[in-house]
Amino acid sequence: HAKGDSMSPYIEDRDSLVCRRASDVESGKIGVVINPDSEATVKIISKSKNEIRLIPINPRYNEIVITEKDGEFRIIAEVVYVLRRVRTFIL
Repeated sequence: HAKGDSMSPYIEDRDSLVCRRASDVESGKIGVVINPDSEATVKIISKSKNEIRLIPINPRYNEIVITEKDGEFRIIAEVVYVLRRVRTFIL
């Protein structure tokens, strides 16, 4: 399940993600990346010659810029579907 709101409104807290294992993801796609602390983050991947940027959709969060010296980051999957439970509304 997704945790947090950095990808809101497209991916919300507690949404289920269907992912395809991948060690690489095209620029513009949403990827799952493991950071040096072994925590997963879900962000839009943007690649250039010397860096990879992990871009949140929610403007309250900053991009994460990864260069070669940050070699501990690794892409593990591409998000292919987002599943959301219908919330119950009391009227």
